Amino acid sequence: VIENNMVKQGIVLNLTDLSQRVSLVITLPSNLTINAPALISNLTIRYATAPREPEGWVRVSPVYDLGPSKVGFNPGITLSFTYSDELIKSRGLNESQLTILYYDEDSGKWVPVNTLVDTMNNTALANVTHFTIFTLAIPATESLPGSHNQLLIAIVAIVVVVLVFLLLLKKRGR
Repeated sequence: VIENNMVKQGIVLNLTDLSQRVSLVITLPSNLTINAPALISNLTIRYATAPREPEGWVRVSPVYDLGPSKVGFNPGITLSFTYSDELIKSRGLNESQLTILYYDEDSGKWVPVNTLVDTMNNTALANVTHFTIFTLAIPATESLPGSHNQLLIAIVAIVVVVLVFLLLLKKRGR
């Protein structure tokens, strides 16, 4: 399938997590050039432990380690995360905010990838040009739906309690 640094016939790899709530499909298209063909024979796709949690993000999928790390591709490969409606509903997520992140080993930080979210088919797609560690995440501010409403309710409740207390004090003073 791989000849002279090039994928001659397209390859599709699928990895589904045990909960069936998220799966990852990796598509290596025909005529894809690989910058380290000797390493591709050691291709690994596995679940991994996040080197660190993505700052400002909340993971909604397992962490996938695609390796060997830094093996590059031209023009790129497609990562497609498929997620269940159950995942979105149970966590109250705004699925249009889903983003694929990769872990930059040099900087030690998670980096967002330009992600296309297809809410009709429950997929988040990105074109990437190298192997590393990937996950699907949502901005931390989006992961807490209703948190602004809950804060507003708490403030109103405090104001009501203070007003009732002041009214009781005023009645006592008469």
